[in-house]
Amino acid sequence: DVIKELTETEDIDDDRPDITLFFSGDPNDVNQKVDVVIVELKRLGLKPEQNSDVEIQLNTRARKLSAYYDNRIQRIWYYGIVEIDNPYLLHLKDADFAPVFSKGKIYYKAKKAYLDAESEKFVIAHTYIMDYKAVVEDADARNSTFLNILKQQFQKQSTN
Repeated sequence: DVIKELTETEDIDDDRPDITLFFSGDPNDVNQKVDVVIVELKRLGLKPEQNSDVEIQLNTRARKLSAYYDNRIQRIWYYGIVEIDNPYLLHLKDADFAPVFSKGKIYYKAKKAYLDAESEKFVIAHTYIMDYKAVVEDADARNSTFLNILKQQFQKQSTN
């Protein structure tokens, strides 16, 4: 139901958006505020202008989620996974996105996503725009590091 609410005005391929939501708690609990992680995948081969839609979609999704959950969303972490070519990279730099250490390309920007035009209510939106290489190779690097730490701990335990 939430995905339908978020994507009601969008053209969806195969009747399913490439989006995932994670909540820090039960978003239906009226006594608590929650944080949300949104991961959205964009097709490869899109023009830079189409990739920049992820930034507009963040604000739209923040407003819709906040309305849907009666303003109990306090922060959003948004991961737009796109193809980053030079024209889109220039756009990210122009829009004050900062590079983040990665084996691929990741750019970050924190901003306010205002919930409506009449008030000053907003949600803090931590926005990460990243390429597919960053997702795959950074995960591989984390997994490799974790396995090496485990191996070292096992070796220490076996020598003791």
